[in-house]
Amino acid sequence: MNHSTTLTVQKASTMNVAPEQRLQYWDQFNANHFVGIRSSSYVPEGLSATQQSLHMDDMKVSWIEGNGHVVERDQALVRAVPKESVLVSIGMGKNAFFYQGKDCAMLDDQYALLYRTDKPYLVGFTNQMSQLTIDIPFEKFRQRCQRDLDRPLRIDTEDRLVKLLIRNLCRQVILFMQAPDADEAEAFQRKAWRLIEAMLGRQESTSDGSSVALHHRLMAKQYMDEHLSRPDLRVEEVAAALGISGRHLNRLFSEEELTPHQYLLEQRLQLAWNLLTHPSRHGYGIADVAYQCGFSSQAHFARVFRRHFGLTPTDARQKNACQPPC
Repeated sequence: MNHSTTLTVQKASTMNVAPEQRLQYWDQFNANHFVGIRSSSYVPEGLSATQQSLHMDDMKVSWIEGNGHVVERDQALVRAVPKESVLVSIGMGKNAFFYQGKDCAMLDDQYALLYRTDKPYLVGFTNQMSQLTIDIPFEKFRQRCQRDLDRPLRIDTEDRLVKLLIRNLCRQVILFMQAPDADEAEAFQRKAWRLIEAMLGRQESTSDGSSVALHHRLMAKQYMDEHLSRPDLRVEEVAAALGISGRHLNRLFSEEELTPHQYLLEQRLQLAWNLLTHPSRHGYGIADVAYQCGFSSQAHFARVFRRHFGLTPTDARQKNACQPPC
């Protein structure tokens, strides 16, 4: 049985649109596939831009390239086209700027910003620009990152570890958008979440020692995320892959008040919940889900799942929920 579903990258380009119709075309595409905005162009040739957008369960990903233009989401648009999301924007551009509330930032070279769509904002680009934007529902962001983000947050892109995280995130997005496989969407979103959380964590802690620890913790999580389906995965293997001892790896995770084993189990259970409750995955049997999530037997999986969620795998599927119970 073929369980896969199609993921379609929505594409837009102003190249073949009449100059006087480009702004309307651009705004309509974004209203349909991303967020309601109002664009303006002050260059003689008009707006010249391309955009690729991909929708998944936890996030939307958009890659935009274009010439100088201004994007506004004013109070009238916030009311007319309501949307409660956090945008994670990572881009390149000379003499760009961002304005929201009482915060105004000049954006030169590489930048990374997080801001909310239920608050008016203005973004301007005076030259060629390239920007990755990840759209995350506000409630999911708040629950996962423990932040309300009442003000826009600018990430320090001069930090070496942040540069590494950004390169990794952009690479993951490019690779996935080139061949968007629905069966790999969960794994991609876990990686993206992990990198975003690491950038936020790095923003709060900038000492050299914490940089090394954060880097090792991030790499350990990525290694485990990529091998969730293996029942034989052990903490010692993860540590060896990073070139550190198992004891040191446990110390690194103790800063988050959990062990590597607990992290691995939580990720497996979260993946199992998503596979069981998402409508597109109802063709999977309980045994299939257990196997894909790295459990050695269906009986063991059922016991651990019920202990964690308070429901059997069958009950969780029947409820067809979108999120695990609190």
